[in-house]
Amino acid sequence: MEKNNKNYISSGFDSNFKKESDLVYRLKGNYFDFKSTIYSLERIAKKNDIKNLRICLHEFDSSLVQHMIIYHSSTYKVPIHRHRYKSEFLKIHQGFCFYKEYFEQNGKFVLKKKENLNVDSVIIVPKNTWHTIEIEENIIFTEVSEGPFNNSSTDFANE
Repeated sequence: MEKNNKNYISSGFDSNFKKESDLVYRLKGNYFDFKSTIYSLERIAKKNDIKNLRICLHEFDSSLVQHMIIYHSSTYKVPIHRHRYKSEFLKIHQGFCFYKEYFEQNGKFVLKKKENLNVDSVIIVPKNTWHTIEIEENIIFTEVSEGPFNNSSTDFANE
């Protein structure tokens, strides 16, 4: 079957996912092959020199549960940030990174915790927790969080 051909990029991918922007795809139905999907996601990102690419598995940004598959290149810098009203579940499927948690003291961010995350690592980020991931090699991970998506629910540190 086509999905097992390592030279294939898009035939199965395009039938399962709709491109919403250069950085976001969305699942069209309710079934896909995970292994071939993460292969295609990384391949699309590398081919187009994209450092941050995601697939939304939830139907709408207003969905109460947000499921995503996310690719970050090793050169992508995730800023220190927090989600005031929602927690996050992260599971690494490929690559290696450090999860870093901070507390704010006198307007500065102080490292509180640093965890190695590699394939099959899981971390639950509590709501209102300042954090980042420091990427050591290209990663693909799933993220599950509470919805709906709202830009104003995320605060970014002024580093």
